[in-house]
Parts: sequence; structure tokens; C-alpha cells
Amino acid sequence: MNAKSLFDRRIDQLVEHRTSFNLEDLAELNIFETWQKAEMVELQFSSTLLVSMIQGRKIMHLKDRAPFEFMPGQSLVMPSNELMQIDFPDATLERPTRCMALAIAPEEIQSTVNWLNECRPKDDSRWQLNDANYAFSNDSGVNEVTSRIIRIAREDNPAKKQIIQTSIRELIIRLMQTEAREIILKNYHKYTARHRFAHVVNYINENLEKNFNMDELAEKACMSTSRFYKNFKAEFGITPLEYIQRQKIDRSKRYLKSGRKNVGEVAFAMGYSNTTYFIKLFRKFVGLTPAAYQKRMAILG
Repeated sequence: MNAKSLFDRRIDQLVEHRTSFNLEDLAELNIFETWQKAEMVELQFSSTLLVSMIQGRKIMHLKDRAPFEFMPGQSLVMPSNELMQIDFPDATLERPTRCMALAIAPEEIQSTVNWLNECRPKDDSRWQLNDANYAFSNDSGVNEVTSRIIRIAREDNPAKKQIIQTSIRELIIRLMQTEAREIILKNYHKYTARHRFAHVVNYINENLEKNFNMDELAEKACMSTSRFYKNFKAEFGITPLEYIQRQKIDRSKRYLKSGRKNVGEVAFAMGYSNTTYFIKLFRKFVGLTPAAYQKRMAILG
């Protein structure tokens, strides 16, 4: 399925036009499209919800959080019955805003959590999908499985329920990994004394200009290199190298936004002697070259 086959149809509502697919009672897939500017549009679901941006930009207003920009490549997990209020500052007929909202049956979430705790338990705690909203940047695994679910939703396949269930369960696992990553990696200072990976993350973030060695990081976690690599990926859904790259790019974005360093200086500050490689990596994570990102941030102020 390509984008045109999903979106090329008659428009009957300019704000939050909705196309829904019932996924064998395991989940409901909704594609929302908006063709005109709007403010404080309200949306609410009765099940745990994954919202992923496809095109355009929204400003999200959620309980107990300051309004924030929601862009393609980003997702948001919402608990059941939480009200979203949404601004669409850029939506037009020529360039609509599009997002995916996947409401997952609570029974499917619980059975997946139970299976994971029984078959793939953590070293330090139990798996769970917490009942609180959190936003994150998609990794390749989340992107792949959400794209697959959208494709399967439109298929006529006699084994559709089994195929969908496998993908929904994979998505739930990846969301739990992402949530564990967000909790530890954004609050690592709180956990350095009692969580081995928080201690490693603290070391990485305090030395981002370095080129890290996996043996060195494994030693700080008091693990063999192979076990460290395997357990880090199982806990957070990304490899240690992917985490390091993400942190370097996030720090690079702050340097570029400040305007005090050019692209070459930022690359050097982050430990990249090859500016071409840095530009390629930045574009992979951000979707823009460093120069284009810096120019955009200067325009936005």
C-alpha cells in the first residue's frame, strides 16, 4: 500500500477527517487529516492510544504539560480517556496535516505484558506499560511496525487476525522498551546508584565528545561486552551505539540552534572528524541537514 491509496479519496470534513479500520477487535486504527488551520480541537479515546505524526505539524495541549510541537517522526502514548486539545497552525488544502491514532484493546496489552514478564523478565524490575502520557522520537523498529499495521489494515487476508495480533504485540513490546528508555534516560541522575544502565548513560552524557568503546561501557555496567550489548538492547529497544548517536545529535541540535557554532565546529565538538559522515547521520535522525536545521531554527527564532 502506498500513501496515495490511503489518502486519495473524497474530503467531507476539513478538520480531523477520520478514516477508521477495525483490526479484528484487537485495536482500532484511525487516520486523521486536517485541511485548514484550527485551534483547540478536542479528541479523546477510551483505550490506550498511540498517536504518530505522518505529515505536517500540530501543537498539543495535554493535562499537566506545557503545549508542545508534534512533528513527523514523533509519537505519543496516551492513557485511556485523556483529553487532547490540538492546534493545526499550518494545515492547508495543498498540504494537510495527517496522523495515525491506534487505540489498543486493554486485554491485548495485559496479555502481552504477562507473556513478556513470564518469558523475557527484566533483571531489575517488571515490564509494564504505565498509565501516563509520554512523547518520544520514533526509532526504526516503531516506524517499521506501525507502517506494517497500516498496510495490513487494508488487506483482505484469511489469516488477518493472526498477522495483526503478532504486529500489535510487537508494537506493545517496543512501546514498553521505549517507555523504559525514556524513564531511565531522561532521569538517569536519579537512578545512577541503583540501575547499572543509568550509570552508563550518565557516563556517556558527561563525555559525549568521546568515541566510546563497547568494552569500556560494559565494564562500567559490570557485565561482559556481549551481555551488556544484549541486555541494553532488550531493555531499551536500541543498541548502545544508537543511543550514543541519538545523544550526540540531540546535543548537536542545541549547538546549531544557538547559532554560536557552524556545522564543522559542531561535528568536531561531538567527536566526528568526518563532517560528511556527521551530516549524513544528522539527516538520518532529524530529516534535515545540519545547515538546513540551523537555518530553520533561525527563522523560527
